[in-house]
Amino acid sequence: MAYVHDARPGWAQRGFAKLIYWSITCEIDKQIAQLRQRGLAPALIRLGPAASVVYAHEHWAQRIEDAPACHRGYRCDVPIVYRDERVSGVAIEGR
Repeated sequence: MAYVHDARPGWAQRGFAKLIYWSITCEIDKQIAQLRQRGLAPALIRLGPAASVVYAHEHWAQRIEDAPACHRGYRCDVPIVYRDERVSGVAIEGR
């Protein structure tokens, strides 16, 4: 079987079918707003492996270990789980 070069951009090779986010931070804020519209409070943010790298880079961290432990959004500090294998992008749990 011949090797075929994958010509898709890097974000598509890492599991995203299409470009979903302008930035991970914007996507988190958008999902928090959607939770609040349903009357729920954000409890936990789960980031997949590729989203974890992008979020750390957006917050000027050289490594994921140096990224912030909580997302400081409007009226909330929500803890973050990085490199969650069950998630391919961003998932926010509400209570």
